[in-house]
Amino acid sequence: MNRPAWAQAGLFTNQLPAFAAAPSVYSKMAYLKAFARASASSRKYIVLTTNSHDVIQFDLQDSIARDILNMKVEAPKSSK
Repeated sequence: MNRPAWAQAGLFTNQLPAFAAAPSVYSKMAYLKAFARASASSRKYIVLTTNSHDVIQFDLQDSIARDILNMKVEAPKSSK
């Protein structure tokens, strides 16, 4: 999005009071907004874990083969 220089300067000037009021909140919000814009067209996965302190890193490149995406998985058979 191309904005005139005066509009870009106005946006920056309006951000200063927000940063002064809560620097850590502003930084996190700015990071999350940038991340949302950068990953808007990426596929996202949510992985939930319990009782784990592992660090999980994601490679956000879309490199899943089509045959894996269309794979049918059968439900597990219950053993009684």
